[in-house]
Amino acid sequence: MNKKGGEKLLSIWWFFILGLVGIAVVGGVLLFYSADFDSRNAEAEIIYDKLANCLNEGGFVDLGLFDDSDKIFAKCGLSREIFDKGYFYFRVTIFDSSGNKEKEISSKVGGSFETECNLGEHYPKCVPRKEPILFYKNGKVEKGTMEILAGSNQIGEKIASVKLE
Repeated sequence: MNKKGGEKLLSIWWFFILGLVGIAVVGGVLLFYSADFDSRNAEAEIIYDKLANCLNEGGFVDLGLFDDSDKIFAKCGLSREIFDKGYFYFRVTIFDSSGNKEKEISSKVGGSFETECNLGEHYPKCVPRKEPILFYKNGKVEKGTMEILAGSNQIGEKIASVKLE
């Protein structure tokens, strides 16, 4: 029994299967890398969470931290180098119970963040949030509100060379 013809027919199917597997792998890689993922909202949320957890300790906010932005960067473990590039922004405002502004501090770089936040696809994404707080004023405990605006406009630049804390 001579089965040489069967082997030739099997090799055609073998190349067909290899071609299908190759097309599937290339298609999967193209789909994966062409997916558009915008992490700006997530980054703004992370900045907000870091600031809110750092500044609001047990419901109390130390107003002394608002005298110098370096104090907030140091206490909250934020890197000034990253904020100075202009891709990230924050503004923290403390209001008393009547709505009067007590203290305010920001990362100072990125002044256009507040006007351009969430305007569209190519603009910064921001997270504005308020939460109730307590603070000391003239030796008395006062009720108030802490408003944090955190934003990100970091699209596609590697920041691995900057030390993240």
